[in-house]
Amino acid sequence: MRRFFHRSGRKRHDGGAVDKSRHQPCDNAHNKDASQASTVPSVPERVPRRTDKDAFLSPGAPAPAPTPATAAIQSPPAPSSNHTSSATTPQDDAHEAQPDTSPSSPSATKKDYWQLATEVVQKEDSSLGVYIAEAHQAAVETGITDFAARLLNETKKGQAALEAKRWKITTSKGEVVIRHQLDRLVKVVTAYKGIITTVGTVDPVHAGLPLAALGTQSGNVHWTVTRPTNSLFIGRDDLLRELETNIRDAVKSPSISGDQCRIVVSGMGGQGKSEICLQLAHRIRQSFWGVFWVDVSTLSSAENGFLRIARVLGIPVRSYEEAQQGLSNAKNTWLLVLDNADDPEVDYQRYFPAGPSSVVVLTSRNVECGQYANIRHVELEGLPESQAQELLLRAAKIPLDQSCTLQDDVQGVAALLSSHPLALIQAGAYISRGHCTLADYPRVYQRQRKRLLEFRPTQAQSRYRDVYATFEASATVLQASQTEAAKDALQLLSVLGTCAASRLPLPLFEAAWKGSQDTTFRTTGDEDSLDRMGPWHVSHLPTFLQADADSWDSYRLVEAVSLLKTFSIVSTDTQDGFLSVSMHPLTNAWARDRLDIRAQYNAWLATGCLMTFSYCDRLLWGKYGRQLLLHLGALTSWEINGIFASEPIARITCLVLDCGRILYNERDHAKLDALISKLMTCLNLDPLTADGSWLAVYHLTTSNLIKSGKIQEAISILEQVNKIQVDRVGEGHPDRLMWQQELAEAYRANRQFRDAVSLIEQVVKVGERTLAEDHPRQLALKTELGLAYMANGQPEEAVPLLEQVVKVKEQTLAETDLSRLFSQHELAKAYHASGRFKEAVLLLEHVVSLEEQVQAKDNPSRLVSQHELALVYSENNQLEEAVLLLEQVVSLEEQVLAKDHPSRLVSQHELARAYRENNQLKEAVLLLEQVVSIKEQVLAKDHPSRLVSQHELALAYRDNNQLEEAVLLLEQVVGIGEQVLAKDNPSRLVSQHALALAYSENNQLEEAVLLLEQVVSIEEQVLAKDDPSRLASQQVLACTLWKLGRRDAALQMMKHVVEVERTVLDEHDPGRKRDESFLKDFEDKMGGTKLE
Repeated sequence: MRRFFHRSGRKRHDGGAVDKSRHQPCDNAHNKDASQASTVPSVPERVPRRTDKDAFLSPGAPAPAPTPATAAIQSPPAPSSNHTSSATTPQDDAHEAQPDTSPSSPSATKKDYWQLATEVVQKEDSSLGVYIAEAHQAAVETGITDFAARLLNETKKGQAALEAKRWKITTSKGEVVIRHQLDRLVKVVTAYKGIITTVGTVDPVHAGLPLAALGTQSGNVHWTVTRPTNSLFIGRDDLLRELETNIRDAVKSPSISGDQCRIVVSGMGGQGKSEICLQLAHRIRQSFWGVFWVDVSTLSSAENGFLRIARVLGIPVRSYEEAQQGLSNAKNTWLLVLDNADDPEVDYQRYFPAGPSSVVVLTSRNVECGQYANIRHVELEGLPESQAQELLLRAAKIPLDQSCTLQDDVQGVAALLSSHPLALIQAGAYISRGHCTLADYPRVYQRQRKRLLEFRPTQAQSRYRDVYATFEASATVLQASQTEAAKDALQLLSVLGTCAASRLPLPLFEAAWKGSQDTTFRTTGDEDSLDRMGPWHVSHLPTFLQADADSWDSYRLVEAVSLLKTFSIVSTDTQDGFLSVSMHPLTNAWARDRLDIRAQYNAWLATGCLMTFSYCDRLLWGKYGRQLLLHLGALTSWEINGIFASEPIARITCLVLDCGRILYNERDHAKLDALISKLMTCLNLDPLTADGSWLAVYHLTTSNLIKSGKIQEAISILEQVNKIQVDRVGEGHPDRLMWQQELAEAYRANRQFRDAVSLIEQVVKVGERTLAEDHPRQLALKTELGLAYMANGQPEEAVPLLEQVVKVKEQTLAETDLSRLFSQHELAKAYHASGRFKEAVLLLEHVVSLEEQVQAKDNPSRLVSQHELALVYSENNQLEEAVLLLEQVVSLEEQVLAKDHPSRLVSQHELARAYRENNQLKEAVLLLEQVVSIKEQVLAKDHPSRLVSQHELALAYRDNNQLEEAVLLLEQVVGIGEQVLAKDNPSRLVSQHALALAYSENNQLEEAVLLLEQVVSIEEQVLAKDDPSRLASQQVLACTLWKLGRRDAALQMMKHVVEVERTVLDEHDPGRKRDESFLKDFEDKMGGTKLE
């Protein structure tokens, strides 16, 4: 026995010392015994023959050298001094004499280890074999599969301590009281350790494993998961159940091909990938003999993790590969979690030990790691809404029974943070500390977003402690890499940080490259021009765009996107055959906040140049305009004072103006208004007083004021600018003509139609003398004159002008050119206004058809054309088609536009009007009430759009027999109109006419007559004798006079109306026939002279 456990530092035959680090004595007592024993003859080092069954050795690894303990079992007794040597060499002797006890031998079964231990111990004391057998049986029956290791640990605590514990093991034969046989059991344990060391020299797989565990065992024996579960963890129950089922099924019915069960959980940082695996491990712990956890975030942590597993299992190994091999050959089921497999340059396949009855779960930010999964790949996203709210309340230490009263606040914060688990925990901790309330958090977040997302709770911390640190870990890896792709990825990340989190179509970058090519060649001229971009702007494009290349190459862009995607910083999808990239709102915020001020300015400039250069591709913006506007809106929401302070003012102003022009063309007037306000502040300009040095700024300002309904302000500025232009340039100068056109448009928008027509007629005449027929400015002037004619009720004059414009553009522009389509659209409106409905329908259907080919469903221009076509359908008595088309337009706009967006409100207004004309009165009233309610919240009392919708709602009330509501609302509209509009303003007259009609139907006849006489008097002064509006007012006045009993006046007025209608209307016209019927009735009842 003593010889077997000798641990002296004797020399090997080759002069090398035995490695003491692997064979430490079990206790000092045995060292003392061993020092007195005779030495065991050394066995020369030999590499055993490799057989097909030597699978326990790593490929290419040398066989481990026998240790003294091995020699004690494998070698014959030492020869005496007079022993006659044989002809065989010592190496051959040793090999031939030793029994074949390696695990590759058929005779060396798992039970043989116990038998071998019994035989060796019995040489010291024959009675100890009984205790080994009883210990074996106890270990099997009680499930204490690491019995030997646990007993040894207890022994090391001291004999007295173990004595006091009276440790007992109950078996089927009775109770074994270890205290009674302590000395003998110490020897047994020592024997265990010795035999395990012996096995380790020939079988590194099973070395050190508790001998009982070499058989098939149930229950968990090994657990190397050191991190506790998070007390705040909630939810994911469905996912955990599904994963648990996947794993149990895979273990219960292993694959016939021997494939290992592999599961991958991927997602952005802070979503709870590791926590889910931890929860899963606890759920299925008892189903596995071993549950192991390895952090593979770095090579060193991965190696240390596997070496730690080897130590736990008692496997003496020299590398982590040997540790993996040892785990691979364990016969029991085990679960291994490979955590934080985030580095895209690492092939994590190397960390998968073999084992058909084992399970490996890998967590990664890299979605591409999903390829390792053969059972399940989980792409983790935010928590469901209810679970996110519960987590927030728990983290904020707010009792759940208060959730009802705080529902809106909780929902708002959870939505703000996109249900990101770590962000919710941080928010809750911030609130629980008393820094703010739930209700205040969104407001604080807007002002102090970076502070809040870097706030670190003291309890229930994640690996990186806060959201931003979690994301920054990925950027750190990129920064450490000096590859071109990593640098491009970081630059792209900064660009995306200036944009919105939503989908960004990658064709934008190619369009920007193409736009920069046109500008690059403009190397002469005024570099500080406010009207065009130049080489300076090209130089600020992202370097991966390669603006100086001869042709577009997307390789570097795609590589940068792919690299960001591997860290789950971005996600991608395919839209219309093109790749788009998007971000989680929190990573989007981090991408911006991580940059210092200088880097933020550079990112802003790069993104601004991308947007403006890309606008040369109008088809791209036609398809993706709504998406791109979100990103442009995010860019223009930045505070730009600092950029002006650090860059050339003129060049930054040019860039801002170009961004503003895109917003104007895409009809985002609210964002443009905010941008202009910031620009005026940076340039120290008075927004209401024109400055001749910055006319380009005032041009964009007045255009947007008109579209925003601030028409008086626009007119004031435009009149100032036109005075400046008179002193500056000649009568035919294009700039002067352009400013006069702008003023005429403002007059038209302010319903000063005659002023608009008078001015633009003069301007067009000057343009005809100074500009070519196909000059863009001349075409624009004629278009504006046509629009002014239509607004002034002169559609017949508008049609030939617009036909000229369309003809020129059809000869010079492509069929799908947006400028050509716009002119055709306006000509169709003129046909509509002049009653040429069939031509209007045909032309608009043509325009809509082409726009459907080149523009997205929600493109503003396409929706406007569909809107106009619906109006023509309505006028052409195609009410069903009108309603159907307008419902389609409204549905699309409700998906992409805010409730108070002007375009959405206009379409809803027109749909309601179509409902009314189609006698769908309830639908009309309901929709108009909604429209009016919103306009009353966002528009001034005297805003024309608000007054028009109130007027239309009043008509719907009247048609729906809600006469009192109609009268009240029309009185309000008329009252405001009388305050802000001229007496002869058409809108004012129309509202007065409608109110008079409502009075008449509500039997307020005196009020009706008084108002109608006023309207008729004014219209007789300003409108032609056969004007439809004038005739309509006279007809209503005649009918009201008749109801009031003033029959003579009524008869004379109706005679006049019919006389005029007979000169201008067809005899089958419904209006004429109706009024002739009224006249006949009047004459019959009065017995008067009939009108022939």
